[in-house]
Amino acid sequence: MKRFIIVPLMLAFTISALGQSSKLTVGVESTTTITSMRGSDPNGIFTSQMGFGSGITASYSILPHLAISTGLGFERKGRKMKDISYMDDEGNKVATNDQRFNFDYLVLPIKASFQTGGKIKGYINGGLFVGYLLKYSEDWDGEDVQPLATNSDFKRIDGGLTVGVGALIPIYKRLILDVGGVENLGLCNIADNSLKTNSVGLLVGLKYSL
Repeated sequence: MKRFIIVPLMLAFTISALGQSSKLTVGVESTTTITSMRGSDPNGIFTSQMGFGSGITASYSILPHLAISTGLGFERKGRKMKDISYMDDEGNKVATNDQRFNFDYLVLPIKASFQTGGKIKGYINGGLFVGYLLKYSEDWDGEDVQPLATNSDFKRIDGGLTVGVGALIPIYKRLILDVGGVENLGLCNIADNSLKTNSVGLLVGLKYSL
């Protein structure tokens, strides 16, 4: 638990140390994603589901068109099985629901970003992310059923590649709107039977240039 207290403290110290420079930008962001899992599905019964995320960010320009960035955020990943049927004691179908498998992660990305010139700046970025599993849960659309797995059935650490593209739009003085797309491609097995995460989505952020 100590490490997850130290990480945000280190991030805050970095922001404070660089705060005297106008090259530093801090902000918040939110993502809406389509998330899925790769592997461990020989019968093709799983599909993607909607996910989401949010976090704080810090970016520092090391060259006129090149910046490095990091942050700390929350992201829900997972997958689902559609149209699960429930039967009564006589074998009659009484309900049909979707079953969702949710993985809630604390995520730390480290990225390099290339930005264009001009008032509205386009950008592409890429780098690595590390995730820590906070909680695994199953959503059976309100049905009271026994979960198929628990936190202990999965590895705590996830990690992989993160890439993005978007635009930075000035909206008021030093306030900047960040709109773009992002993909987090997991490369680590989070279960013994080969299971990897993936999420693709829309990012919206609000940043302040110090």
